[in-house]
Amino acid sequence: MIVVLNPGVDEVEIKEVEDRLKRLGFGVHRSTGENRTILGAIGAPKEDARDALQVMPCVEKVVIISQPFKLVSREYKREKTEFEVGGTLVGGDQVILVAGPCAVEGREEFLEAAERAKEAGANFLRGGAYKPRT
Repeated sequence: MIVVLNPGVDEVEIKEVEDRLKRLGFGVHRSTGENRTILGAIGAPKEDARDALQVMPCVEKVVIISQPFKLVSREYKREKTEFEVGGTLVGGDQVILVAGPCAVEGREEFLEAAERAKEAGANFLRGGAYKPRT
């Protein structure tokens, strides 16, 4: 998270924001330029922290720079995640096709859907176990 302070803030105001960041559980990296100071908040982003900082008079804006679902994002992990399911590699270069009925209504119908999915090239079979009808 990046906290952009208003131009012309003084050292006391900067210290107030740094202290609030620390109380919220962040590490702080200060970058002071010619016209303004920017504080890097080091740690997991928290929506309530952004709200708590944006109300401070010396704060111009707060920018969350981390993506949601960081552990599965390309920002966090560049290489592909690959795993095997029943002898089929998922996550590689091959397109995986999953097919099946919207709702499983009976054994025979499901087996017929499985055969048709397989003939059409599906790698996996799925079927809705519960779908309320109106």
